[in-house]
Amino acid sequence: MSKFTRIRTTIPPRTYGSGRKAATPAAILLRMSFLELERQRRVQETELLSARAIKLQSRIEEIDREKLVLRQALDQTTEPLGSAGALPVTRAAAVRSSNQSRPRGGFAIRY
Repeated sequence: MSKFTRIRTTIPPRTYGSGRKAATPAAILLRMSFLELERQRRVQETELLSARAIKLQSRIEEIDREKLVLRQALDQTTEPLGSAGALPVTRAAAVRSSNQSRPRGGFAIRY
């Protein structure tokens, strides 16, 4: 027998003498309807989860295809990445340019 939570309205309480009262047919039908509703919810959850798993799998395949295209484009480049038109920047020049772009003065919030 499966374990379930006792619901006072559908399962009769224990008695001191005989152990358990007999359940009425209405209580049994009510319990069966509760179980059927729970089963329907679980079926709906599994259907939604399987649909989501299909969507996730298609996205993974799309990512793999895009990575393959990018890898092929990377392999086709003949120049190394360092000499592909990038200008060498020294650390002092980088610090100088970052200081110039920051506005001076203005409003500052302190807490």
